[in-house]
Amino acid sequence: MIPFKLLVPAVLTCLKKVYLLLPLLLLYSTGIGQAISFKDSIAIISDSRQPQLVIQQLPLANLHFIKERYNRIDIGLVKNDYHYFLLKLTATDSLLPLRYLSIDNTSLDILQVYKMTANGSGVLLYQGGSSMAFNTNRKYVWHTAPLDIGKLPSYYLVAIKAPYKNLNVRYDIIEADALQQRYEVYQRYVFFYMGIVSMIAFVMLIAFVLFRKAVFGAYLGYTICAGGWILTHYGCIFPLLYP
Repeated sequence: MIPFKLLVPAVLTCLKKVYLLLPLLLLYSTGIGQAISFKDSIAIISDSRQPQLVIQQLPLANLHFIKERYNRIDIGLVKNDYHYFLLKLTATDSLLPLRYLSIDNTSLDILQVYKMTANGSGVLLYQGGSSMAFNTNRKYVWHTAPLDIGKLPSYYLVAIKAPYKNLNVRYDIIEADALQQRYEVYQRYVFFYMGIVSMIAFVMLIAFVLFRKAVFGAYLGYTICAGGWILTHYGCIFPLLYP
């Protein structure tokens, strides 16, 4: 029989592991639901013109749609041109509840999402990126756009511009509640990282005050820069500084 003093730490360790796995289980269950309820595929558009011109001459009948592994599109190192992919969605049953297209690459200069209509035009659903005016009503740090998914195929054109960068994007199609839960988990990660950075910075500050050595000041400066990079990378600084 296991002694009580050994049983309690073992149970606590198991609970911690389950807590850490909850976000992964949430994402996995979301993916299973998506696979059952609808089908998605993409077609790469080899055209570098402005979105309006591409929409006017989009050859839907001649496009070849494929299912990308892990929903990841890796174009590679690009020039100062537009790049496009067309997303095709079809529900296996009836009209589905509202879902969102989510693209997690926050380093793009321009990202626009258009919904293609029956007459061949495009309705702009979302635009964002580091070179565009910031939308103060934007709810998430990543790029999101609402989707309508039914039995008839629906098409969404995604225009991307990231001059002289390695263009690599991943998209998700997710329900509104699951998107909010994912964002809350994301915010906890940012809070966790900043907590560690703050603790290290506090220790370096105390060491610098007590010992007056330049090395501790250098570590303090490095830690502050690391914290700034984290906040910038996760999209927390730009909304605060934007007028």
